[in-house]
Amino acid sequence: MENNNACSKCGSIERKKGKIFGIASLQSLDSNTGFGGSELIVEFCKGCGEVTSIKVKNPSAIK
Repeated sequence: MENNNACSKCGSIERKKGKIFGIASLQSLDSNTGFGGSELIVEFCKGCGEVTSIKVKNPSAIK
């Protein structure tokens, strides 16, 4: 039976989450202010580091 949660690169089923923040925060391309933005939450394979998901933590902060 195939495990749909397994990493496509190494087969591991263990995942971890981390965040990208600070200068690397997500900002709207429509905004010229340079202010605002949101952290990015990254889910990745604990075995090989392959990123499986990137999610905006606070989408309403993107103006």
